Amino acid sequence: MWLLGLVLLLTSRQLVYSTDYCSIKCMNNIPHTMCQYKASPSSYCQGYQSRKLSEDDVKSIVDQHNKLRSKDSQVLPTCCSWL
Repeated sequence: MWLLGLVLLLTSRQLVYSTDYCSIKCMNNIPHTMCQYKASPSSYCQGYQSRKLSEDDVKSIVDQHNKLRSKDSQVLPTCCSWL
């Protein structure tokens, strides 16, 4: 059973990394927000210092983000009810 789980995990991970999300258009044919900007700071950002995050830091940030998203999803109506 664990082998099946491992295969599914690796397969789904490969699908995510092989998808070109910038080729997918959102509403009104607008590209995804993260595809509209360069991966580096703009020329307006002077004197910034790049810092590396540890895996624990990243996990903590993602966990907190997901908690906030979950909290919002419990309060807001579903998208279908907005139409």
